[in-house]
Amino acid sequence: MLLVTLRWLVVVSILGVIARRAVQRDWPALRGHLGRIVAMGALGFTLFNALFYVAAHHTTAVNLGIIQAVMPVFIFVIVFMRYGVPVTALQGIGLTAAVLGVALVAAQGQWQRLIAIEFNP
Repeated sequence: MLLVTLRWLVVVSILGVIARRAVQRDWPALRGHLGRIVAMGALGFTLFNALFYVAAHHTTAVNLGIIQAVMPVFIFVIVFMRYGVPVTALQGIGLTAAVLGVALVAAQGQWQRLIAIEFNP
C-alpha cells in the first residue's frame, strides 16, 4: 500500500504541473464540488484499490486480472444507464480487444483453460 501511495503521489505531482492551467481555468466550476470530488477520489479510487490489493491475498492473479478487465464493461454499462451515453465503435473495439487480451493471458494461450478456472468467493 505504501508503494501504491508513493506512486500516486508522484503521478499527482506531475499532473499538478501539467494540468495547472486547466485547473485554474475551471476552478470556479470545481470549487463548488470540491467536497464531492475529494470524496469520490478517496472512497472510489482509494477504497477500490485498497480492496483490490487485499483481494490479492485471497485469489489468484488470473482472477484479479479478469476482474480488472471487466471494470470498463461495468463503467460503460453504468454510464449508459445513468446518462444515456452510447459506446462508440472505437470504444467497443478497444473494450473487446482488452477483454480478449486478458482472457488470452488468463488462458495462457489455451482457451480450454478458461473453462477450468475456479473463482474464489
